[in-house]
Amino acid sequence: CNNEKIRHKDKEKIKYALVHNRDLQELLDSPLLITMFLWYVCHTKRPVTAITAVELFDNWIKELASRERTKIASGQEDAELLVKVWAYAAWEIYTSKLKGNSFGLKYSELISSLCKRIPNVQDRVNMSWFGALFDCSEDYIIGTFHEQFMEYLIATILMHV
Repeated sequence: CNNEKIRHKDKEKIKYALVHNRDLQELLDSPLLITMFLWYVCHTKRPVTAITAVELFDNWIKELASRERTKIASGQEDAELLVKVWAYAAWEIYTSKLKGNSFGLKYSELISSLCKRIPNVQDRVNMSWFGALFDCSEDYIIGTFHEQFMEYLIATILMHV
């Protein structure tokens, strides 16, 4: 929280929220998710006890997209569009794995598919859109750097399509 120490009272609220909110208890098993939760606590004005795991992922993904949009090709991409591209990419990777492709998905195939699903990204989407969130190799995109992000993004597609 701006490099300030979290006050004792705030620490107690955080501990209480993690222990008493069933939706947040899964965070206790993951240093990454605990870090996300602490980021949320420091960067929002909402009460600690009012967050769900889904809201935590949603806030964090949107924040990451806001930061990353300035790094991609044109630097002018909309953060919501980037989240949408990530969600469809997660879906494409997931369905590719269901078909037995354990090596991931070739960038060329992913980008072609994304351009068909999201016409307004044609000629703009490229490999630089995926580096922050996805596990990438030179020619393939394998998944997200943490499986729970893949699950969240896939659920996003299922809920909004």
